[in-house]
Amino acid sequence: MKEKSPWLTPFLFFSLLALVVLLFLALFEKKEITVNTGRQGEARTNPFHAAVRFLETRGVRTKSLRRLGNGQSLPDTDEFLFLAATRHAFSRERNEELKDWVSRGGQLIIVAQDRDDDERQDSLLTDFGFGVNFDGTEYLDEPHELTWNESVTIKTTFRSARRVLFPSEETIMYLKDDFGFWYVSTAFDQGTVGVLSESDLFDNDHIGRHDNAFVFWEIITQTGEAPGSVWLVYGEEYESFWTLFFNKGWPALLALALLTGFTLWRMGSRQGPIEPDPPLDRRRLLEHIEASGAFLWRRGFGLHMVEVLRGIMWSRLRHRHPGWQKLEDREVHERIAEISGLTGLRIQQAVKREDLEKEDVFLQTVIDIETIRRAL
Repeated sequence: MKEKSPWLTPFLFFSLLALVVLLFLALFEKKEITVNTGRQGEARTNPFHAAVRFLETRGVRTKSLRRLGNGQSLPDTDEFLFLAATRHAFSRERNEELKDWVSRGGQLIIVAQDRDDDERQDSLLTDFGFGVNFDGTEYLDEPHELTWNESVTIKTTFRSARRVLFPSEETIMYLKDDFGFWYVSTAFDQGTVGVLSESDLFDNDHIGRHDNAFVFWEIITQTGEAPGSVWLVYGEEYESFWTLFFNKGWPALLALALLTGFTLWRMGSRQGPIEPDPPLDRRRLLEHIEASGAFLWRRGFGLHMVEVLRGIMWSRLRHRHPGWQKLEDREVHERIAEISGLTGLRIQQAVKREDLEKEDVFLQTVIDIETIRRAL
């Protein structure tokens, strides 16, 4: 019989492996695909990061801020402030500071608020003499033509139904359609102020489309030259919880205070005078003894109490009749019967009985022991 070749098993294994590789290459093909991983870095949190990079490529220093809260310093008057953030938490003092900053030469762009904001949140617009009309046409993302300064027709992706209202006809720059103005800027003392109906066309998704970047650059350089630097404020600014709570929630605080006062008044009121303390009555010693005996009986200590009485009885017998200690139990019982008047059976049960579970048996045994004790 021939021996099996030692190379047969490896040969079959590698042959099968090669067949699997050939089948895989024949059935599948290599194909490259593009997967959207989303924005990275600052672009994930700053919706105007592309606009910032656009200005920096043109040599304009740009500072991005999430908020420009009350008490925070403003830029120098030779700088440009693009206020795309909401102004929910702006105080009257902050509005006055912005007006003073523009009056001294600052350049300010304000993005109009939504329709559902109250008057106080849009008071910055009214302080500069601007308003907002919501009756214009609302567009989708498709481009549409607008007029830039009466002479240039451009395509942008403005979508909002907001239109800017302004009292003065002396404008520096504007952008409009048949329904009104999308953007207007005017002089304010030594500075300039402009109002933009929306800022979405300058965000990361839209600034690269059509003429949006052109509009953004023209707004930044509306005075004819690029500013020293641009502050771009993009975050949402809201009042703190406690500020809103005390400003808006005072009816709830008043109701809580009234409810607390009423509850304390109800808890402290009473009907009639205070009842006197009950007198400190003294109990007789016999009541304590009876109560203690009843407690021990309920706990099963009846035989223990009888044994104590028996010990007192035998101690009295040894003291009164010392000669009886030499007698037998039968003779002692006979003599006890003579002096106590009890029968021999009752005397024997009084000194030896242990089945005392029944109350009448227990009481009779105690009575007989006490009778014997007194007779001795």
